[in-house]
Amino acid sequence: ESNKTMNLGSLGGLAAQFGFSAAPLSTEGGAIPPDYYPEIVQSVSYLKLLMYEPFNFGGEDSINLYDYYHQEMKASVLGSIKKYTIGLPWQIKKWIVGKPEIAGVSPADGSTVVRLSEEERVVLGWLRESLSLYINKEIGMISLQVEMPTAEMAAEVATYAARLLSDYVVSYKTDKVREDLRFVE
Repeated sequence: ESNKTMNLGSLGGLAAQFGFSAAPLSTEGGAIPPDYYPEIVQSVSYLKLLMYEPFNFGGEDSINLYDYYHQEMKASVLGSIKKYTIGLPWQIKKWIVGKPEIAGVSPADGSTVVRLSEEERVVLGWLRESLSLYINKEIGMISLQVEMPTAEMAAEVATYAARLLSDYVVSYKTDKVREDLRFVE
């Protein structure tokens, strides 16, 4: 396994442009406080976007993390160990109850509840264990740590995860400004 830590200095600079920095952690201008970044990185919607992003891990064909997990990780010895140690309670439940239906509600009722299959939940659990975001308030630094089977894979996932977080923060700030503008008009 490889571990990649990425200093999000550019994200910190970008965050400062939009009214917040990691040092004082203010919410000036309706921005998301950096204290919430770890929760964003662990959220289902964020991880689902990360899970289905195609990556090219040195091969000719690109593969997303969902397919990678089911093709490579499940077949590995480590995957089997995880399945029968960490995942043992869920494995026993699956044996007793059987395979559950897809969780969630139908999109016809207008709900924004995210629907996940059992396979997606397993991959989301793996991604939650693999991604960590740390904030050093003293020096104003945000670090994203990604653990993947190879160093190249960790680097690619960390780069995309940082860009995804940056896009989320910018999108939130832009939406907030538009909302404020509509209120003023």
